[in-house]
Amino acid sequence: MKTKVFLILLVVISAFTTSAQEMKKPKGSKALERIEQMETRKLIEILELKEETAVRFFARRSEYRNKHLDLLNQRQEIIRSIGVLLSNEDTGEESRFKEKLNGLTETEWKIFKEKENFYKSLSDLLSAKQILKLALFDERFRREVRETLMNYMRRSNRD
Repeated sequence: MKTKVFLILLVVISAFTTSAQEMKKPKGSKALERIEQMETRKLIEILELKEETAVRFFARRSEYRNKHLDLLNQRQEIIRSIGVLLSNEDTGEESRFKEKLNGLTETEWKIFKEKENFYKSLSDLLSAKQILKLALFDERFRREVRETLMNYMRRSNRD
């Protein structure tokens, strides 16, 4: 009973802390909500988080995700502008290419540093082992979601 109340409380709290992310999602994305809820439950289980630690962890993770999303959007905008630059018949000067390349690598570096800072910021909440479990979970979870979506798309295209 206590575990159910804790999970419900945690889902509600994580919903409030991810409100900025939710605003950026397309309306009616129930599947994304379910994925996030499943991810939250699995993380609590894998990291063996206590209630207070879980609340602090998910608040910090939400802050990281918002920053990460902003950086990914910046990167996507740079990629788009590179596509426009390269698609022009008159491609311009070498300095413009270098400028775009520098912008892309700088943004990639910021993405990497943001992740590093996030992991370092968890040292007061989680052990090194728990942080490694988180890194492994994030990679595996992302891969599983991607593979599931790809399989779904393949099946949809066959129908």
